[in-house]
Amino acid sequence: MDFNFKVEYVNSILQLGKSCGAGLATIGLTGAGVGVGVVFGSLIFGLSRNPGVEEKLFKYAMLGFALTEAVGLLALMLRTTPWLLRLANRSVPISRFPQQKLESYLAT
Repeated sequence: MDFNFKVEYVNSILQLGKSCGAGLATIGLTGAGVGVGVVFGSLIFGLSRNPGVEEKLFKYAMLGFALTEAVGLLALMLRTTPWLLRLANRSVPISRFPQQKLESYLAT
């Protein structure tokens, strides 16, 4: 087996893991979408049962909407931060290991 093939193989596995992790980090956006639907669905249900407390229910719904969206934006921020850092400094190697350590590890 050629040594360069091992390095390429390890780098491709590292890139695959990073891509899968980035995709899994966006699952929080799905939860935020469901949460917003639940908040406003509950608002409509509460208003249909008791229209007299519209102002109070609307304030609670806006609070719930803001908190739900904050969680979604946090998930989006956690997803995009590594990508933006990689864009800002392209001289940093993709793998966390220095190339010499990776080569010495694969040589054994």
